[in-house]
Amino acid sequence: MNQKRNYTIDIFRTIAILSVLIYHFYVLANYPYQKNVILNRFIGIGGELGVTLFLVISGFSICTSLQKMEETENGVNSKEFLKKRFLRILPQYYVSIAIVLLLTSSAQFVNKKGLFDIFTHLFFVHNWFPSTHGSINGVLWSMGTIFQFYFISVFLYKLMKRNKWIVCISSIGITICVKFLIFHLIFPRISVETSWYFIYARQIVTALDNFVLGMLLCMVLKETRFNIKKSMVYIGSILISVGICFWIWQTETKSPYADNIWGYTWHSVFAVLLTILIYLICGLELELKGFISRVLLWIAKYQYGTYIWHFLVASTLLSYSSAVQVIARNSFLIYALSMCFICCGIGFASTVFFESVSYKEQWNKLKQELLGK
Repeated sequence: MNQKRNYTIDIFRTIAILSVLIYHFYVLANYPYQKNVILNRFIGIGGELGVTLFLVISGFSICTSLQKMEETENGVNSKEFLKKRFLRILPQYYVSIAIVLLLTSSAQFVNKKGLFDIFTHLFFVHNWFPSTHGSINGVLWSMGTIFQFYFISVFLYKLMKRNKWIVCISSIGITICVKFLIFHLIFPRISVETSWYFIYARQIVTALDNFVLGMLLCMVLKETRFNIKKSMVYIGSILISVGICFWIWQTETKSPYADNIWGYTWHSVFAVLLTILIYLICGLELELKGFISRVLLWIAKYQYGTYIWHFLVASTLLSYSSAVQVIARNSFLIYALSMCFICCGIGFASTVFFESVSYKEQWNKLKQELLGK
């Protein structure tokens, strides 16, 4: 299955960003559905779903970029690859940090601890330390993990080309073993807070299998064609979706961040199930037409800008806008939809501002993407 662009991946990219947005809006609104077991469980797991999808899709996207570079430039150039990623990631990331620092009251970061926070964020290592993990912007920790993957992605890609299955299975084994080492052998011997389990379960080593599974998905889709009947693909997709729901439901009593077999393996199994589902859905070769499909693809296109700004925007509005506070108290659905609309719009505007030369051209593209004109 070799096509110019895999729009199914974009749909899953949209699912990822919307899952994260709704989860964060849910947290900011103080968990309005706590008494509804089903809604509370599935909205509450949105962060795990979104981040896991982001890691898998990042592996897929980077592998795709490296394949294109290898085909068009007669080889993989690590410096050129990193340069393109930096130009894509750094502007919005650094400006978002600057905005927080400029708007922070009481000179919060003008001290030794604050300077360390700024330094670690500037060099994408803030996710390594509990004190800086979410200190400037609560959602930027994941950018640290993904950014670090850029530096080893060429190495992983070359390994995957030799034997992708062995590398993938090995990455799962490494991830589980490292979690066991951290959760079972290290943490019990030192005084740690509960948050440390979350922080160190999503580092470059403990999320390695998620990223490698994305690279595996990219290579398999490029090398193979579906010879399975669509009816069987539908059945398989339904069964895997049921398996994902079951796995999510287990978090009601079994934490993904615990010193037990669930804590060591939960994210690995979750990533495998999601990767299989993406693979099966890609096999359906769905025709994405109509207004709703265009909106979903548009959200995917600007998801990075949306992700960078959404928490800052939503938390600020909820803190200082009485109208937003009233909406959040009376209807979480309206509040979430309003915030999604605002944050996606800001993500679009920010991306256009930093990446576009012709704003008029971008406006015309927006109308064409959404209205099909």
